[in-house]
Amino acid sequence: DVLKAIGKGITLSQAEAAVRAAAAAGIPQISCGFMLGHPADTASTMGDTIAFAERLRELGATSLTISLCTPYPGTALTDLQVHSTDWEQYVFSRVVAHPAALTATELVRAYAAALDRIHASASRRF
Repeated sequence: DVLKAIGKGITLSQAEAAVRAAAAAGIPQISCGFMLGHPADTASTMGDTIAFAERLRELGATSLTISLCTPYPGTALTDLQVHSTDWEQYVFSRVVAHPAALTATELVRAYAAALDRIHASASRRF
């Protein structure tokens, strides 16, 4: 649902196929990036995102990055509830806005839990 809301134009199956193909081709570094806190996100969709990230790791992704949705000026992210106009805070690891379905505190907790989960799954691989 979030991929559609973002207008990404890809499916989860296509992302899986791309990672599988890259791994089969012997590409040594396969990086996949994920965003949490998009206006369409809920606690459930963010959980789905992290589960999908872990799935891509199983298929051969070597690096998973997670960032927070950050509504830079001129972007289409006008549905976020912005709570900071201090532009120095606008980095991908700080909550400066959050979707209507979540509080800023809930988003911070979800982001921290996602990072813990991704790092824990990475350490199990090695």
